[in-house]
Amino acid sequence: MLKFWRKGPVRQAPCAASYTFPTEFRPRIESFGGVHCAIDFDLANLSMVQVEGGYVAIDAGTYPATTRRVAAEFARLAGGPLQALVLTHCHADHVGGAAGYDPAGVPVWGHRKFVDDFADMQLLPNAFYARGARQSGSILPEELVLSNGIGPPLRTEQHSLPPVHVPTHWFDDTQELQIGGRTLILRWSPGETNDHLSVWLPEQRALFVGDNLYKAFPNLYTLRGMTPRPVRRWIETLDEMRRLQPRPELLILGHTAPVQGAETIHALLTDYRDAIAFVHDSVVRGINAGKSPHDLAREIRLPAHLSQHPFLREHYGTLSGSIRGIYTGYMGWFDGDASNADPPTDGELAGWLVEELGGRDELLARARRALELGQAHKALWLSRMLHADNPARRDGREAKAEALERLAARCDNPLVRNWQFSEAALLRGTAQLPAKPRLNGATIQHMPLDQLLRLLPSRLNPRSAAQVRMSLGFDLTDTGAQYTFLIRLGVGELAPGLLGPPDLTVRATETDLKRLFLAGDVPPTQREFWRHLEFVVPGQGLLTPVHRLRKLAQLGRLFLRP
Repeated sequence: MLKFWRKGPVRQAPCAASYTFPTEFRPRIESFGGVHCAIDFDLANLSMVQVEGGYVAIDAGTYPATTRRVAAEFARLAGGPLQALVLTHCHADHVGGAAGYDPAGVPVWGHRKFVDDFADMQLLPNAFYARGARQSGSILPEELVLSNGIGPPLRTEQHSLPPVHVPTHWFDDTQELQIGGRTLILRWSPGETNDHLSVWLPEQRALFVGDNLYKAFPNLYTLRGMTPRPVRRWIETLDEMRRLQPRPELLILGHTAPVQGAETIHALLTDYRDAIAFVHDSVVRGINAGKSPHDLAREIRLPAHLSQHPFLREHYGTLSGSIRGIYTGYMGWFDGDASNADPPTDGELAGWLVEELGGRDELLARARRALELGQAHKALWLSRMLHADNPARRDGREAKAEALERLAARCDNPLVRNWQFSEAALLRGTAQLPAKPRLNGATIQHMPLDQLLRLLPSRLNPRSAAQVRMSLGFDLTDTGAQYTFLIRLGVGELAPGLLGPPDLTVRATETDLKRLFLAGDVPPTQREFWRHLEFVVPGQGLLTPVHRLRKLAQLGRLFLRP
């Protein structure tokens, strides 16, 4: 396993005597006739339905090695190999381990929105990886990371990213599958993601809900960041599940243990949708009353019968984060206060504060006094200003780290707790962010090429390309597909077809283009690179090879390093 922290003490205040979130996890497979659910092997559950000749897997976990272990047990229980794979949504903890099933030649089902949602996440790989490391606590010593709230701690275990298996079969609204004597009905069920689906087995009255319900308050907004979640549609999805006839008798969740009993399940679905609806409608009322997201986050509280519900404890999503997420989804970042229309940076605000207080020493003294009085939130804000005034100064880093550790030690939300401890460790220099696992040709071999090429504009270096007008063509010799990437004075555009002719055209098979040109598995210094890629420039003549090399060299300077 890669180690993502340097040796050194992790300073923290004494932890609370107990937490209400789960801290002990026991890998196991729970079986319900022909339905099986592997729990606590991974952050997410891996499930399967027995069919004649083998099994249908539902979701694939995070890492191929873990999935391979579960797949072997599934094959033993089912008496045969994988017949189909269903991916409930595009999140990494549900699709990252797909290679462990070895699904070559097996239909992989997903909703049509899967690729678009997955592509949105690929726009920000560095940001999501860095923020995800804080949220999961993967940069901290293992003994400090107790839980991810709805599953065991998530650790990063590989030097390169595993192959991404996207669906080979799609549907829009509802798709009935007949596989090995079983009926599986796939339904579009947007909620935690837009591409989310559920799986209904009418004969067994078993419903697989993915991440639209688990034993924790839902993550209506995630700290690691994401496009706004379709909260209203999430409520409608839960209502559709409540109205299924006959009523489900078995509920298989994407995280945490299954639920049994028709009446129990119906009551749970009702309470879960009511909690989401109450928060959503309360935010809407607050927006219409002219209130800010910060005011609403302090005011809105769930009704008592919901706040004490065991499936609505804030062990994953948080009420305040959900309120702010819904507000931003409707209204954007501006809260309506004119002073925030063009707000100062933290550095500017810190400079004013230091000046008004008569110097950094006074600001530091007030932060320390707040800590002594047990006012950790106040101490955090003051020390944040101290750090922003001069990030190089140790006093600001240490003061902010101590305030974060005080808050983390008594925090009952594992994700917030992990983030606070992680940021404190980064400030103290006792931890460092991991290098993002390397993307290679195997990682992207199953991803649609057009989705990969659509990432090129955001990878353009605006400074290097500021004075450049250039066109780069892609001519796929096996599929016949053609694209042109246009560079106009720092702006990139991907267009269908070969326009021009382009200043430089790359001819290759789709596999070689992904492996050699996009992923860079083989450098241009090796013969294999030139044997499988052909570079063409307009015109013919003695200087054509020189022009080709010049264009390639120029191209290499125009893109940001991954």
